[in-house]
This record gives sequence, structure tokens and C-alpha cells, in this order.
Amino acid sequence: METTELSTEQRIIKLAKMMYEMMERRTRNSGEQFYCLADNAPEWMRDVCFAAHNDGEYLPDDAVYEELNSTLSDICDMDEDSDEDDMRDILLECEPNCYISNLTHWLASDCRYVGYIDVAFDQGLLADKPTGSDILMAAQKLWLDEIRNNTFSKLLELAEDEEFVTTALD
Repeated sequence: METTELSTEQRIIKLAKMMYEMMERRTRNSGEQFYCLADNAPEWMRDVCFAAHNDGEYLPDDAVYEELNSTLSDICDMDEDSDEDDMRDILLECEPNCYISNLTHWLASDCRYVGYIDVAFDQGLLADKPTGSDILMAAQKLWLDEIRNNTFSKLLELAEDEEFVTTALD
């Protein structure tokens, strides 16, 4: 099938597969593992990473790369007959971590993440008397949704760019 015959959603999946294949799991000298793009990844993939990092607000951030990799994997697994709304819905079905130690580690990893707590309260996402874990889970869910939405939106933008598609997907 020619690239021009692919639906926008099929193009998104194809782009996600290409990028997913370029994600690498590396190990630091300390033994800590992390995801990153391969050194030879094309520039458009770096643009997607930039979008996932809230247009550079969180560059570089291992946790964002981890979630970006997960997001790409989820898109790769989507049905090619899905429409854009279905794809977004599937991406937003992700769940925050349920373990307090992981949530507090996430919160402590970047002082800006505290802002997601404020947003959770402002958006009425919490019950009248939320527990600490409820608060942290709501905050992390907002963060996850932001990464997933930003990643999907950038892939959608690229998939709708006919000039880009003819050069990148052929």
C-alpha cells in the first residue's frame, strides 16, 4: 500500500512503530537503566521527544522517556481501523502507579511535578477528603495524560503533513 493511501491513523501507527524501533534501553555506569533515542534517529523523532517533554519543559527526563516508550508501544498495538478519538481514548486508559514509594519517588524527581497536585484540585479530580495516595495518583495521571497527549498530537501533526509523509514513510 502506498503511503498516500494510508489513513492518518495508519500513518500514526507506522510512525510510532518506526520510532519505537529507534528507542534504546541503555545502562549508566551506576547500573541504572533508561530509555533514549538511538544516536542515529531522524530529526522528526527528536521533535516527538521534545513534544513529549512538554516542548522542552522537562528535557531530559528519564521518566518522560520511559512513558514515551510505553506510549509508542501502546500506539503500535492499536487496531489500524481505529479512528483518532478511539486512539486518544485508548492512550488515556493508562493508570498511575499505585505504590506510594513509587509515587513519592516520581514527585521528588522534579519539583515542578507538585504543580500537577494543584491542577488535580483545581479540576475537581479529587474527592472531598482525598488520601495522600489519591492526591499523588491524580497528579501522576495528569502528568501521564500530558505526555501521551503531547506525543500523540505531534505524531498526528506529522501524519497529516503530506510532504513529510512522502519522504519519511517511503
